[in-house]
Amino acid sequence: SSNGLHVFPTPTRDVFFIEHSGDVVRMAELLNSTGQRVRVITLVPGRVQVDVAALPAGLYLLRVAGGAVVRVVVA
Repeated sequence: SSNGLHVFPTPTRDVFFIEHSGDVVRMAELLNSTGQRVRVITLVPGRVQVDVAALPAGLYLLRVAGGAVVRVVVA
């Protein structure tokens, strides 16, 4: 949980969810271990599902506009 965000489950194989408790739409990006952007995600208030089934296993960083960074592990 970071800045009103809850990311689960991690590790995951196929999808994870982001719960955003704010009341504004925010942009986020999922970065791989080399810093490449592999997904752009629009965070609406509530729950957003992110499909990562096509991504290689590894550690990813979810970086949200406004500064929050959350680790996501794809197994």
